[in-house]
Amino acid sequence: MNFSAIFTISTQKRGPRTKIILAIQSQPTERLFAKYADLEEWLPTFEAAAGAPDIKEKLLKGVELNGRNYKNHLDGYNLLDYLGGKTDRSPRSEFIYLNDVAEVVVIRVGD
Repeated sequence: MNFSAIFTISTQKRGPRTKIILAIQSQPTERLFAKYADLEEWLPTFEAAAGAPDIKEKLLKGVELNGRNYKNHLDGYNLLDYLGGKTDRSPRSEFIYLNDVAEVVVIRVGD
């Protein structure tokens, strides 16, 4: 899947907001995705589009990339099926909102 993206990010007004314009070659029509997703979703999504859909699992176990070892927990979801229209639900069903001093102010689960 080939796509390009433009991001704007804001942490004002009730937690972090990411607006994105995404052009996907296999999706010729405009679609609005109103479900919540986090900025963390884009790393596994872009990696899956580039041919590494299992990057989360590799990072969790430990992986060498470009001569450097990484072992990290990545709290992000691959959105390719959602963006590609294979499912109408985002894989993220939970979201935690933090205020400007990193206090949890809202936890959302489901819609």
